[in-house]
Order: sequence, then structure tokens, then C-alpha cells
Amino acid sequence: MEATGTYGETLALYLHEAGYLVSVVNPAAIKAFSAACLSRTKTDKVDAALIARFCLAQQPQVWSPPATEVRELQALVRRLESLIEMRVAEENRLSSGISVGAVRHSLEEHIAYLREQIKQSEQLIQKHINNAPDLKGQSDLLNSIPGIGPTTAAPIACREHKH
Repeated sequence: MEATGTYGETLALYLHEAGYLVSVVNPAAIKAFSAACLSRTKTDKVDAALIARFCLAQQPQVWSPPATEVRELQALVRRLESLIEMRVAEENRLSSGISVGAVRHSLEEHIAYLREQIKQSEQLIQKHINNAPDLKGQSDLLNSIPGIGPTTAAPIACREHKH
């Protein structure tokens, strides 16, 4: 299957737990294979056949899921990133010169709420890392690098465990 983010990860995990061999492939590799095969038609049925031919030809590596504590850390980090994106979007709206007081107030309250949620998410991430010995060791090692702190170490730890 093509790597498609959270939905694809959930499907890959489900199939793996059901006993299927799963390969998660970068979509760019499938696209390059498609171009090499001169495939121009784009339907679900054609895509499925193309991915099957890719697997036969390329024998991609079998995927195995990261450990539960890593998957949980990945989910927490994704949530933190989403909260930060929402806060930045709201701050941008606020700085665009909102003239209606009620809208400005709503934005300010939402930004304050998002800041609190970000703080709580950061605390959850740190607690999670501290409770998982492997993640704690990796985090401590990353934090020993000048310029790397907990906010940067957690996403790096997530990427190190992707398969």
C-alpha cells in the first residue's frame, strides 16, 4: 500500500494484526513505476493493479508496526503539531486587523485555549517519554545535543522509529 499518513497507518496496523504481510511504500516510488510502465489511466482499479505489479517487480520490504509506546508518542506529537497549526492560524487572523470586537474577543479566547492545550500536550508527551525507558534514553541522548530540547526531541524520536 502507499504511505498515506494516519489513515494508512491505521489500515496497515489492522492488516498486520490480522496476519497479512504489509508493505508501506512511498507514493513517489509508485508514481515513478507508473511512469516507467507508461500508465496514464487513473482509477482505483488501475491503481490497485499497478501497486500489485510494483510489489511483484520490486519486492518492497515487509512493514512491521512500531512498538505501542512509539505509536502513542507519534499520536501525541501529531496532536501537538495540529494544535500549534491552529494557534498560528488564529494568531494570523487576529493580526489581520479584525475590527469587530466580538470576533477579536473570540479569537483571543480561542488562542488562550489553544495555548493551554499545547502546554498540556507538551506535558503529556514528556510524561509519556519518561514512562517508556527506550524513549527516555533516546530523548536524553537527543537532549544532550546543544540546541535540541524536549519539543524537538519528541518528533525526532517518532521519526527514528518509523518503518
